[in-house]
Amino acid sequence: MRIREHVTGSMEAHDQEVCGLKWSPSGQQLASGGNDNLLHIWDAAAASSQGPSPYLHRLDDHQAAVKALAWCPFQSNLLASGGGTADRCIKFWNTHTGACVNSIDTHSQVTIQTVIYTTFKCYICLYCVISMGYKMQ
Repeated sequence: MRIREHVTGSMEAHDQEVCGLKWSPSGQQLASGGNDNLLHIWDAAAASSQGPSPYLHRLDDHQAAVKALAWCPFQSNLLASGGGTADRCIKFWNTHTGACVNSIDTHSQVTIQTVIYTTFKCYICLYCVISMGYKMQ
């Protein structure tokens, strides 16, 4: 079935390309990372077809494009984000407050990130690509 007015909401904030998008497991928040080195957290309930919705948080701690995003499946307000070559960090965010709760320097660009969570600890499995093509796990 086709719907005449198919837009249910819009979100505008990044000055450059959006290169990472990830919904929280609950579907209540959306994280967007951009080539402008910014990470935005959006509230799904605030999305409106009447115009762009405001973001909850504009996070500017990364020094390169934010491409890698992963939500914690058992702590709904915990997000991990990975930065590019000039940044080399994985940052952990409290998305309720917008605070960066931890940062790990990977010493290489974070291009693909998989965060594996258990009920006891948070394990990070990284594939970080450096200029020589070497992969760290």
